[in-house]
Amino acid sequence: MVTTAKQISRDKFGREVLYFDVPEKTGIFSVIGADTCLGAHMIKQLNEAGKTVYGFTQEKDFKFALKPISEHEVTGLDYPPHPILSDWLVVCIDPRIEFEKYTSKIRNLCNYLYRKKYRGDLLFFSSAEICQSGEDGFLTTVPPRTEKDLNLATAENILNVMLYKPGNEVLPHVMRLGKSEIDEACAKAVEMMGLDFCPDMAVI
Repeated sequence: MVTTAKQISRDKFGREVLYFDVPEKTGIFSVIGADTCLGAHMIKQLNEAGKTVYGFTQEKDFKFALKPISEHEVTGLDYPPHPILSDWLVVCIDPRIEFEKYTSKIRNLCNYLYRKKYRGDLLFFSSAEICQSGEDGFLTTVPPRTEKDLNLATAENILNVMLYKPGNEVLPHVMRLGKSEIDEACAKAVEMMGLDFCPDMAVI
């Protein structure tokens, strides 16, 4: 199947450009925050898995008029690099930035995806430090002790609220990083993204 059109860009006069015959499944993975350590490792793991990857800097605040900062295996595509053409968006924004700036980026991303009617999946990396395992094995939340943990906990809530608007089709998946090495955690995330039913929440 193909989509009828996707509003994904503007021409040099500022007019919306529509691209037709874009497959429902493009096989593209976009990494938001490719200029972070985690984002770079995700691009490496996706590339090693043979995926088509676009990497976007976290500094552009989701004004995607510019080309991505990195591309892998994109030859042969007849539509330009753009995050809403992705099957998966991987969010690797550095949570160590100031709270208002960080949460603003997350809200802006959610609004952007809603406006553009994005229909893929979103993978958000969080931290296992904001949860703990109870006696029954279920995870419970822990009050944030640092601004980094506050950023991550708030971002999880923003995604769960803003991506569940009526008519929205974005599926958020939260991967909370535990004690694994970063390459191992990213490889596990790539593996889980390839499952028929990727879990909504996992500690890796």
